[in-house]
Amino acid sequence: MKNKDPINVYWAPSQFDTSSAQWNFLYSEPRLVSDNLTTGVAGDSTMVKCPAAREALRNVYSLHSTIDDDVDLSTLDFESDRYDSSNEKYQLLLDSKVSLHRIRRSSFLNQINVAYNLGWLFFADKPLVAKITPPYYPNVTPTPGALMAVGQYDIGQWYRPVNLDYHLPYNSTRFTVKSEQPLAFIEFKTESPIILHRYQLTPLLDKMAEEFTSSAANFGAKISLQNRYKMAKKADMARLVLSEIKKNLVS
Repeated sequence: MKNKDPINVYWAPSQFDTSSAQWNFLYSEPRLVSDNLTTGVAGDSTMVKCPAAREALRNVYSLHSTIDDDVDLSTLDFESDRYDSSNEKYQLLLDSKVSLHRIRRSSFLNQINVAYNLGWLFFADKPLVAKITPPYYPNVTPTPGALMAVGQYDIGQWYRPVNLDYHLPYNSTRFTVKSEQPLAFIEFKTESPIILHRYQLTPLLDKMAEEFTSSAANFGAKISLQNRYKMAKKADMARLVLSEIKKNLVS
């Protein structure tokens, strides 16, 4: 097979709660999941020897926190109108090391939709679909029974944050994050090698990301991703974003 050209992927901590400071101390470099596989007695990973496993884990990276965090949820009555039917966006539930917010009414029965205040911004120098899933190797979750929102979009055409969006059962009592345990996986759907670059998120880049995120409110919630990509292409948004990112690379 002919060697494929690498794709440059640029990443930075996003600002989910835009009224707060950017917390660089909470973020580490995304890591290849295959690098975290348990090794065998001979020092080789017994799992990555399997061609099917290698193919499944190609360009799958894990996202982590650098600290332990533990939020006591036992004092909250999630069934009350205050949490279940409030229209207030990003309602603070409890302030911990990293805050936990209610986002919107959950689509699932007897669950509450919350976001943990960590997020990542990714952008690529060519079209590249990225898929965000809960971690599955190992299979960990901050709360028993929690569902993490999944999704995929082209990070070479669309600049928006990856947020940690959960649906928690009403009877949840704790929300626990462990340092170095994966919070989410991101899969870059390509056979090309990925080269990661970190950059500093500037106020201008933050506003650019917000422009992409608010496009549904501004131009219509029912616009498909493909049509949103076309809108961004007409406005030459990829070139604008990449130009600003490259000014702020961490050398």
